[in-house]
Amino acid sequence: MRSWRHGATRLVRTPTAMTALLLVTCWLTGCAYKDPQSTLDVNGPVAAMQREVFFTTLYVSAGLFFVVGGLLLYAVIRFRKKPDWTPEEGVLPRQTHGNAKIEFGLLAVSIVLLGIMEIPTIPAIFKTDAFAPDEEALHITAIGHRWWWEFQYPDQGGIKTANEMHFPTGKPVKIDVVAADV
Repeated sequence: MRSWRHGATRLVRTPTAMTALLLVTCWLTGCAYKDPQSTLDVNGPVAAMQREVFFTTLYVSAGLFFVVGGLLLYAVIRFRKKPDWTPEEGVLPRQTHGNAKIEFGLLAVSIVLLGIMEIPTIPAIFKTDAFAPDEEALHITAIGHRWWWEFQYPDQGGIKTANEMHFPTGKPVKIDVVAADV
């Protein structure tokens, strides 16, 4: 008599179960819009630009992934080896050269997709440079340790905090990031 563990172990080894397990894990550990410290909850103009660049790149890449993956899956299923096919000795299938129309079409599609991704990227680069802090900015030194962050405020009398950075709203901030042992 088999135990339930044998069946569960065999089930987890299947590619479908592994894919489902990976997707559920990613879903459960992903970012949320309403939770505190969410990557997707932006409050500043620079973060909003970075979020727009991120989502544009994500959507273009995901679309490309599904199109290419779908074509690959179609080719694998459509052109798989037939059960009754037996190769003759020394006979190769007819060899073909690439199709110039398809190659130029793929090149054009790649250029268009890169153009779509650069539409929000290039203005974001120049706008981010314009946000450089001026002389009245609050200076903060962020020191990365192995398991925590240390924040030092040299303009505020040497105040130090661990894992939480605090600064006033409406005032520019200059953050110097350094590493102690990372």
